[in-house]
Amino acid sequence: MILALLLGCAQPEDTADPCAQRDPALSYHNFGEPFLERYCTSCHGSLLEPSRRFGAPVGVDLDTYADAVLWTERIQARTLDPELPEMPPGGGPTALELERLQEWVDCDLRRAE
Repeated sequence: MILALLLGCAQPEDTADPCAQRDPALSYHNFGEPFLERYCTSCHGSLLEPSRRFGAPVGVDLDTYADAVLWTERIQARTLDPELPEMPPGGGPTALELERLQEWVDCDLRRAE
């Protein structure tokens, strides 16, 4: 009887992990790659000539998942920190896209670091 009560009150395993809430989880393929292509790689692309990067530092490229993992801190800071200049310059992502970006950073990129 006690075991039945304990099991009945137990939290489902996926609610303990906020990253387990979305099905399917945000990944590079279903969120990160399209987001980076839409908002980032026009300046942060490895094949761009320095004069076509609009001030983006050479070497800070976001063409691949490995690049995104490498630059996780910078992605988060430059797109999600209201104290820093807006990235991309002139805006772009909606509030919902930024929420999803934060989720992707927390639930995918940080786990890959």
